Amino acid sequence: TKVPPISLICLCLPADITTSSRSPTVGQDLTYWCKYPNGANIKKFICKGEDPSVCQRLVSTQNTRRFSIRDNRMKANITVTIRNMRLDDTGTYWCGAESTDPGRNHQFFHKHLITVGKVSNKSTFNGPKILDYIYLIKGNM
Repeated sequence: TKVPPISLICLCLPADITTSSRSPTVGQDLTYWCKYPNGANIKKFICKGEDPSVCQRLVSTQNTRRFSIRDNRMKANITVTIRNMRLDDTGTYWCGAESTDPGRNHQFFHKHLITVGKVSNKSTFNGPKILDYIYLIKGNM
């Protein structure tokens, strides 16, 4: 009997993948960098999801209104910007490069964890208190 060929698909997660995390608040813009390995001179992208093999692609070379990437080939990194952070932006983001080999999946080289917090309604005024002003007025009389 003839044994059918086995197709292997490689999810390329290098052992030295870098991980970073940030905690912006709602409404802020967030920028972070992903350094990529030598040989990743093809189209870069970012996607969101716990599992990079099925993560939702957010942007590649075509920037959107909220998500953008800029490839700096001299420094071998991409700059990722997310504008106007929302609570539902909380999650795991991956920087990757498309594979030109049909037998391989995309190469991922950076994992970024984002936890978006709510804006505090408390005002943080560190100036003089009203009692300080009353003391100054009474002290000058």
